[in-house]
Amino acid sequence: MDLVGSQLRAIRPLAVQLREWCSRHRRALLLVLIVAMGVEATGYLLYELWRLLLEHGFKGATDLGHRLRDTHSWFARRPVYGRIPGAVYPPATYLLLWPFVGWLGLGTARWLWALPMLAGVVWLVILVLRESRPGNSLERTAIVLALLATYATGQTIGNGQLPLVVLPLLLAALLALRRPSAGLRADLLVALLLVGALVKVIDVVPFLVVAAVAPWRKRPLVLAAVAYAGLTLVAAAFQRPSLASLIRQWLKAGSSAASARISDNYGNVHAWLSAAGLKAWILPLSGLILVALAYWSWRHRSVDRWILIGVAAYVARLWTYHRSYDDLLIVLPMVALFRIATASRARELDVTAVVVLAATVAVMLVPGGLYGLPAVLQSPFTSLEAVIWLAGLGFLLLRARVLADPRPSHLPGAIRENERQRTSSSA
Repeated sequence: MDLVGSQLRAIRPLAVQLREWCSRHRRALLLVLIVAMGVEATGYLLYELWRLLLEHGFKGATDLGHRLRDTHSWFARRPVYGRIPGAVYPPATYLLLWPFVGWLGLGTARWLWALPMLAGVVWLVILVLRESRPGNSLERTAIVLALLATYATGQTIGNGQLPLVVLPLLLAALLALRRPSAGLRADLLVALLLVGALVKVIDVVPFLVVAAVAPWRKRPLVLAAVAYAGLTLVAAAFQRPSLASLIRQWLKAGSSAASARISDNYGNVHAWLSAAGLKAWILPLSGLILVALAYWSWRHRSVDRWILIGVAAYVARLWTYHRSYDDLLIVLPMVALFRIATASRARELDVTAVVVLAATVAVMLVPGGLYGLPAVLQSPFTSLEAVIWLAGLGFLLLRARVLADPRPSHLPGAIRENERQRTSSSA
């Protein structure tokens, strides 16, 4: 028996005790958690809605104001890349944002932007509830409040950022790709969801890499790629440089942003390379990470789709420049961990999922996240988050290897068979 099997046998008594304790106190733990998250979500979301809609100082709708400025400049044919700080989005993004910010002042645009953002919150809650498969009303309530109370949700709302619009569009498209095609109209709808999600490309690319190699429908991906290329050409027509020059300027602007303000841009390889003085490796390493993700996804293309989605989400958070509102990506691996932790079988592994999930929830519920802590605690907090995310990524990679390995395993045969049956029934 190999080393992993020996370790599993060693922790089994502790796992059984922990599982029994949680089972005995399950209802009390959930009630305490629900009350705490309810209080936090109510106060935090009211504050962030005030920032989005009513605050006229420097804290009000910060990123929405930046995108309004960028978009107005873009379609006024004024230079954007390298001239406007924070203008790091590809050309098509400005065309996708134009209906919301391209023809309005900030005072009106912030109220208009609240509509897709709040719709995104509701849609994401519905999708997460459906896919998490909670067993009772307490679990459902806890899941909803956890999503609403996480600091990333609040910061996205207050800043007028994009993840709350991107994630439900992306998740709905990914789940639809796994189902058999219902015809061209259905594929066009999925492609439309993907194009909408591509308003923030760096959040979406790792998921598209997985979808491209997984045994899912491909026509929506092709349609989305064609549509996005068309949007890029139309957007580029409003700027004087050529398309190739615009793309180079965009990549340069993104690399510059990735190496600036590492305290805000944290928990990703761009920040780590910048801190180590290896800025020249930013683009090559990001590309290498995507290649590695594509290879891994192809090797494990038959495993539960939520493991694939969870791994893609961790990679999306780690592979390039991000700030704390992009931590909303971690909601997706939280769903994958919850599904594993609450599975009815394979109990030798579910304790690990519970521990990783609990640690993830704990840091995601810190009020204000990074910005709610004293300066002396901010660096340790972001480092702890990165460690937890890497642990979650490692766990999902191990789970995928166990499920994909056809050879006799170090795990008991019944566990492997039950896992395979559960995966095939839920995929």
